[in-house]
Order: sequence, then structure tokens, then C-alpha cells
Amino acid sequence: RTLTISNQLDTKAINVKAAAKTYQLTSKKDAAGKVSYSTTEVPFGNIKVGDSLEVVFKVSPDGLVDVMNVIILPPVVPTT
Repeated sequence: RTLTISNQLDTKAINVKAAAKTYQLTSKKDAAGKVSYSTTEVPFGNIKVGDSLEVVFKVSPDGLVDVMNVIILPPVVPTT
């Protein structure tokens, strides 16, 4: 499994091992307007191009990247 991340002009392909977990972060607003968040483990294939992600990884001394988990963030809803 490969995850390609980009920020402005930089792009990096990262190998994601099968042991790495993928989660979906969801938000819910109650009647009082208070927002609560929860996560659910989901298949890696749920990640779509354009999703905002939080990728937790460790870089070894030899420069290899080991992805610990990936969190699919909820879409940003503009406030007015």
C-alpha cells in the first residue's frame, strides 16, 4: 500500500505496511452546538484523492519512514 502526500511543490510516496491502522474521524454537533469527535477503524481503501489526512509516522536513523496510522479527517465546513 502506498500513500502519496503532497504539500505545495513537494511530493513523497510513502509505503504503508499492512499493520498500520486507518481511521475515519467524524464530528457531530449536539443541540447546544457542542461538537464531539469520534474515530472508527476503516479499510485503507477508504482514502480518496483530495482527502485531508493526519499521517503518524516514525523516521528511522537511516531515513526510512514507518507509518504508524492514518486518520481521514472530516471535510472542513466553512463558518459564517
